[in-house]
Amino acid sequence: MKKRSMRGLAAALVLAMALPVTAFGAETVQVNGYDRREGEAVQYQLSISNVTGKTTVAGKEAYVCQAPAKVAAVDELQTFEVTKYLSAGNALAAQGVMLPDGYTQESWDALYFESEGEAVVKVGTTYTIKEPGIYRALGMYPAIAGGAEVYLVVEGNGQTAASLTKPQYTTAVPSTAKVLVNGKEMAFDAYTIGGNTYFKLRDVAAAVNGTAKSFNVT
Repeated sequence: MKKRSMRGLAAALVLAMALPVTAFGAETVQVNGYDRREGEAVQYQLSISNVTGKTTVAGKEAYVCQAPAKVAAVDELQTFEVTKYLSAGNALAAQGVMLPDGYTQESWDALYFESEGEAVVKVGTTYTIKEPGIYRALGMYPAIAGGAEVYLVVEGNGQTAASLTKPQYTTAVPSTAKVLVNGKEMAFDAYTIGGNTYFKLRDVAAAVNGTAKSFNVT
């Protein structure tokens, strides 16, 4: 299994309203995402440092941590990644996959391209999360269903779990813009958002209807 195949998962997850944070002293917790037979010792895949409490994100239990928080592999794994998310209304929007400590994108990718499905992530490989935000950590063995998946809400720089899980909004300001279609000026409802001008897709479809650029909005 290639690491890249996991990056598209959970691009938009339903964000549940955060429950009151359950607080306790900062500690390191270990995560096991696999079933075990009765009598077998628990084999952990990940450890999370600087944990101070629990909350709920995307309908799943999440650990509240203080930055810097460290996510470490405590067993040899095939997949080990940490992705940052942003609260966007009723969803989580992926902001990008982090790189482990001490790796470049090229050296990290090279492990997977040469692994042929074997465990390639060594014990002690770490991600250090320095920026406040919502994160998802994933650790998986090769060719075994399941995985250690855990969500983190990392506090710091004055940002708390409550503020980080609060939906982030922006303002759309109605504006006017001159648009030419085949040399003819057309009237469009336009909106300025973050310095960029946006049009309704349906208006654009109507403007080019009957031309070589015609398309359907469904």
